[in-house]
Amino acid sequence: GKHGDICRDEAFWRFVIDTMELFGGYVYLIEGPDGEVEGYVAYTKSPARLCVEELVYTTPGAMAGLLAFVASHFSTYAEVTLSLPDGSPLPFLLANPRARCERRPYVMARVTDAKEALLRLPLAGVQLSLAIADAFGGCGGTYVIQNGTVTRGEGPGDASMDMCAFSQLYMGFLSAKELLDAGRLTLRKPQVLTVLDALFPKQENSINHILTNE
Repeated sequence: GKHGDICRDEAFWRFVIDTMELFGGYVYLIEGPDGEVEGYVAYTKSPARLCVEELVYTTPGAMAGLLAFVASHFSTYAEVTLSLPDGSPLPFLLANPRARCERRPYVMARVTDAKEALLRLPLAGVQLSLAIADAFGGCGGTYVIQNGTVTRGEGPGDASMDMCAFSQLYMGFLSAKELLDAGRLTLRKPQVLTVLDALFPKQENSINHILTNE
């Protein structure tokens, strides 16, 4: 249910496990009643705290078991940190929540070829012109979407924004309405907002890298 996942082959997992071991980390699996793996937790320890680098589960039982395992360390560590995807309900599911939640965006993304990016979208039936200002690259300009194709055009476009706003819109970090409310998107016609919402839906982005930052 998230976008931006990292595919890991066996070689990558061996590298991850070796790195965890190098930093004094551990990876534990949790099995269900049938013996199938239903989740895992990877964490590192220091004198000051226990840091959960990644916690993954496929069933509510696995989630409860992994959280109980982490909680069992509270007698040794005064602080336990856990990184979660944005919007995770986990902090609200704790029986005795005393957690401090902080939002720390750490992923950067930038579209470097606006035409190629647009061509990767479902463009059937879309008629729209986008004016994109790019102060640091060569892909600024007006892009006309029509008949499933993207061509370079001229003029202010039905919608205009800078490349930073377009990248956030394209990746689904921000919606067109959020950019419009922030003054970072200009529309020539109000109905263009509906077209942008359909073309660039808000996404649940979560790019988690298990390598330790201890």
